[in-house]
Amino acid sequence: AVLVSAGGGKATRVEAAPPVLLVEGDFLRLGSSEIEALVPFDAAFDRGGLVAVVPAERQRYANVLSKLVKNDGRLLLVAVEHSPFKDGKLGPPFSIPEAEIHELLGTSFTIKKLCREDTIDRPPGGMRERGLSQFYE
Repeated sequence: AVLVSAGGGKATRVEAAPPVLLVEGDFLRLGSSEIEALVPFDAAFDRGGLVAVVPAERQRYANVLSKLVKNDGRLLLVAVEHSPFKDGKLGPPFSIPEAEIHELLGTSFTIKKLCREDTIDRPPGGMRERGLSQFYE
């Protein structure tokens, strides 16, 4: 981590940068030995992961994610809710009702909604063109 002073002073390193671990592969195919090798993380940020998974695979995704984060760890999840697109497709991104998030992740995490807002007109956009009138994140 780097601390940068507001007065134009030099940046000062205050602690060692945390290690970065990049893993390439099919997230849903991570087995227990791979998960154990990755060590549990203190926290995870999911924006675009769960909403990209077809509904039939959501529980598998939630199971893997839950095993990757420490028991007392945190997950910051950005999910979306919307009606079907004008072409009849449901996603991606797939809509996930709040109740389903509780079902998928409620046994592993304490769920607290931080915010819910209609972001239909925010960049990168394209949701109105896909036939939506609301797009909640």
